[in-house]
Amino acid sequence: MPTGPFALGFSYCGFNRPIEQLYQRTTVLPFLAMALVGPFFGSFISVAWWLAAIGSAIGFVWFLVRAIASVTIEKL
Repeated sequence: MPTGPFALGFSYCGFNRPIEQLYQRTTVLPFLAMALVGPFFGSFISVAWWLAAIGSAIGFVWFLVRAIASVTIEKL
């Protein structure tokens, strides 16, 4: 469980609890670079991290759409 003066408890929305806790912890990882490297270089690392995450999500959707579009009755 989170501890400290500004700690927030975990919220649950129906997923498996370990998966939710992992997701909630990883959302702060890009901002950890700002604390370790400093705000100037850390902001570049954070932006690169977010762009890579968004690019991965877009790539997933792109390849999923292409895979669905290529399915025909003969291939099934």
